[in-house]
Amino acid sequence: MYERMLNKQIIPSLNDIYETIGKESILYLEKLHQFMIDSYELSIRLKFRFGSDHGWCYKYCHKNKHICYVFFEKGAFTVIIQIGENQLNKLYNKLDSLSLEDKDAWKNQYSYRILSNKNLEDIKSIIAIKMNSIKKKVS
Repeated sequence: MYERMLNKQIIPSLNDIYETIGKESILYLEKLHQFMIDSYELSIRLKFRFGSDHGWCYKYCHKNKHICYVFFEKGAFTVIIQIGENQLNKLYNKLDSLSLEDKDAWKNQYSYRILSNKNLEDIKSIIAIKMNSIKKKVS
């Protein structure tokens, strides 16, 4: 159901990405993208990551600090984020308020499919925990 874009030979256009993730997920992706732009000095790169299991994604970074990957899927997208040991306690304290299906899955990386506004708000909270005190400089 949530097949990813796995053909390394074909670099997807924005239209290809939107066609794959679908109308509802386009809105979630645009909201996530805007949150990142508003919060961090963002660089975004289209990448083919982790071999043929994961496929095409956006890699989001703040300056040189990796934030997360967003993998494109049929009808959805999945965010993969790593959390450092320093942020794990903050994350564990927040888990009860999040709608994560498998709260026990957290070690230091989580793969989270975005299918609703609640999922989107959850991942934004997790990104904020990861990025802790890093904020975009306002000029």
